[in-house]
Amino acid sequence: MKTIPNKNLTMNFTNVSDVISFEEFEQIKAFILKNGDKMIFRNFDNNNPHYKYVNCDVFLGADIGQRNINNDPDISDFNQLTIKNRKANIK
Repeated sequence: MKTIPNKNLTMNFTNVSDVISFEEFEQIKAFILKNGDKMIFRNFDNNNPHYKYVNCDVFLGADIGQRNINNDPDISDFNQLTIKNRKANIK
């Protein structure tokens, strides 16, 4: 796990392959695309596939380099998964 300090906050980044298998990632992605909604969570693309769990929000990000600013599943696949803890002080 890599920690990046920034003033009074820290963010932890974990390679998802260290936590779940490729097949599990694909199942999570399919679930979010089928059952989730769209929500913006970063300023360089829009309409990220999103699912709201009890204590966190999960977002998908499109493959890098596909010019898919609106996260359209017909343009590219999704290979990024971001989990945001709602209780975190990161905004």
